[in-house]
Amino acid sequence: MKKSEFNAYPGQEINTAQGRTSSKDSKFDRVDSGRAEFLTAFKGVVDGKPRPKDVGVVGAINDGLQKLGLLSRDKTLLSGLEF
Repeated sequence: MKKSEFNAYPGQEINTAQGRTSSKDSKFDRVDSGRAEFLTAFKGVVDGKPRPKDVGVVGAINDGLQKLGLLSRDKTLLSGLEF
């Protein structure tokens, strides 16, 4: 998939998660907040403008998926994107 085609996905999902978050800080609010945090980090990496924390978060998830065998050692979360 081309980066330009994928690029809208994280932003849309961030907006959806943030839209569901209320000021009550319920369990579901914290779930949506965590989802938005990851997607923000992922978007930063995809956009080529990551903060150091973004690189760490996405790298840790990438490494975990490789360790579990869900992602081949010679692939990354971004290897399916054509830049």
